[in-house]
Amino acid sequence: TGEEFYASMLRKTLNRMADLTSVETSGNSDQDGHHSFTPKPGPSAIYDNVSGGFFRYSAAADWSEPQREKMLEDNIQLASLYLDASIILSKNDQMESFKYREVAERTFTYANKFLHDFDLRGFHGSQGAHSDYFALGRDERGKAHVPPPDPSCYGGLDALAAAALLDASWKIGGRFGEHLGKVGRDVISRLEGMVAAGTFSRAYPEDRPGESPPLLADWAGLLAGLMQAHASTAEPRYLERAVDVARVMVDRFFDEQGGGFFDIEADGDAVGHLQVREKQMPENMLAVRGLLRLYQSTRNEDYRQLCEATLSAFAGVFREQGEFAADFGLTVDLFCNPMVEVTVEGNPEDTACRHLLAAALRLNNPNLEIKTVASNSSALAHVCLDTLCLPPVSTPEALADCAAGIDNQPASPFQDIFQIFPGN
Repeated sequence: TGEEFYASMLRKTLNRMADLTSVETSGNSDQDGHHSFTPKPGPSAIYDNVSGGFFRYSAAADWSEPQREKMLEDNIQLASLYLDASIILSKNDQMESFKYREVAERTFTYANKFLHDFDLRGFHGSQGAHSDYFALGRDERGKAHVPPPDPSCYGGLDALAAAALLDASWKIGGRFGEHLGKVGRDVISRLEGMVAAGTFSRAYPEDRPGESPPLLADWAGLLAGLMQAHASTAEPRYLERAVDVARVMVDRFFDEQGGGFFDIEADGDAVGHLQVREKQMPENMLAVRGLLRLYQSTRNEDYRQLCEATLSAFAGVFREQGEFAADFGLTVDLFCNPMVEVTVEGNPEDTACRHLLAAALRLNNPNLEIKTVASNSSALAHVCLDTLCLPPVSTPEALADCAAGIDNQPASPFQDIFQIFPGN
């Protein structure tokens, strides 16, 4: 919506979470133009100013008593959030943009340094809650033994981490962005290989892949990772793999009678609670968003029908889902609005290309898909709505005008979802 009220809420939360209520710059920047900052002590302790990354949660309302465990899932989502905030919220405030970008880069750096396993080509799920270690200062921590990560990697989370790195590679640029993209592609490649070998798993230590059967969350995460890989590289093979993964996900988990996806496969030999198949909202919304992107790329109407059936299955119960209901609302919004697809083509190191990408991210279209294509030609942006594509543009101003003209969203942003999805 572009409303300042929401931006103010976001800024306050982002600043307090990362101790950015008072920040000073060192005045230095590296050869990629990335500025460095020295955070001053703030009211929050949930962000690790020494090693980077965010702790899992706080037991106090002012975030002063953190549970000092770092989760892969939290950190990749927050890194992506701060990176987008550096572009979307900070159009006219360069210092604020630098602050958020610094937090994003430090969080991605944390995940790559402490959770990424180069030999395994995956990410460990967490780093344990070693309060004594994380309470040490910078100099003391440098001499202490680093707490080990969770010994296991997790299929769906690895795919989501890869998606986040691939998305960030163009937005960050430079050598660091190139590195993130390489790691993301490598992780996706490893997961593809596991699927082909029949060893794709929910959780896998280095020496025993395949022993833990993947759940809906893992296949939905892999679908999201493959679709982001396709959006970030334009390589057709990622789309082909995504079609295969979607087929497996539907065959094994979709409820043909009631709509929606079960969390586990049907298993006649299961015992106890493992016999109970449930429909969890977060995994279902992740699956819907992946299928919507797949529909946009293939125009296969079956994917859209699956999305409608899944959203209908949750229309009558979303109020019981607490904060997850927001995820449902956002996914419904994506479904109800035609997707505006913006493809930015050029060299990610070119200033004009980066300005076009930033302009694409700032568009207010409710259902926006941004794709990137590397080329040595001048930077261009292509805007499409379904099968209607407009001539390419080369400036942020022309891109904004183009997107505004092609979008036919309703005048009111509010819709009655009970009329759209009556439920069962």
